[in-house]
Amino acid sequence: MFAPPPPSHSTGEASTASRPAPSGCVFTVTDRPGDDAFELVTVLLTDLGDGRTEMLFEQRGSMVPEQYERATTAGGRSSTGCQQRLAPA
Repeated sequence: MFAPPPPSHSTGEASTASRPAPSGCVFTVTDRPGDDAFELVTVLLTDLGDGRTEMLFEQRGSMVPEQYERATTAGGRSSTGCQQRLAPA
């Protein structure tokens, strides 16, 4: 993400603006820097209340469906262990 540098001077006046919480983000990943091949990853954030947020990931690019399925199942392993570690105690 890019943000412009802060101004070099201040006028002494200030105002506040209410901004909505982010609903997600989009980024690219590659294992071949300098190549045009990349995967587009979209993350959708949903406020579930009680301080909880659901994150839905989607990855698109040039892989075949079987490769995406393998990534979904953590390389052939179930994601149950990860879910158990993240569950509230």
